[in-house]
Amino acid sequence: MSSSIEHKTKRLLVVDDEYFNFEMLKAALASKFDVSYADSGQSCLASAIASPPDIILLDVCMPGLDGYDTCRMLKHTPETKNIPVVIDGLISGAGASLAIKLNPAIKDYIFSSHRSVEPGHEVFFDLLQAPPLFDLKMRLGEGTGAVLAFNLLEAAVKIYSEMTTFQSTGISDNAEG
Repeated sequence: MSSSIEHKTKRLLVVDDEYFNFEMLKAALASKFDVSYADSGQSCLASAIASPPDIILLDVCMPGLDGYDTCRMLKHTPETKNIPVVIDGLISGAGASLAIKLNPAIKDYIFSSHRSVEPGHEVFFDLLQAPPLFDLKMRLGEGTGAVLAFNLLEAAVKIYSEMTTFQSTGISDNAEG
């Protein structure tokens, strides 16, 4: 039986003012995602409106329009308000905490990749009221948790949207005897 499900490559927008960070993430994720780059909050907003990605990985510590304001603007813009944003690590968690304080509704669109071993990260999880995807005692930087999280999120979406059901295969749920 052939599948009628179209396998479209998901589009990931990485927003980071450090191009090296983007290159590392692209190397790790290019086999699974169509990875594009924005080097600032302004370019993120323009890119996300012009060609909405499926998900955004947002650095919060950027010059100019930082990640806090970028996230707030994404969630107040009709074309981008439903795009999930992945926050990675302690610094990003601090930024997301500020964004949540500015607009509590964005909590529903933030996924935390991992819990840092830094004690201050607990403040973010108390505010988010949701556990991280991973708690591996990591203290690494540059999006390491996000790289792990994307595979888990992708698997969850595939299970939810592509898994065959008994009904779709014609297998009855009634026991005949």
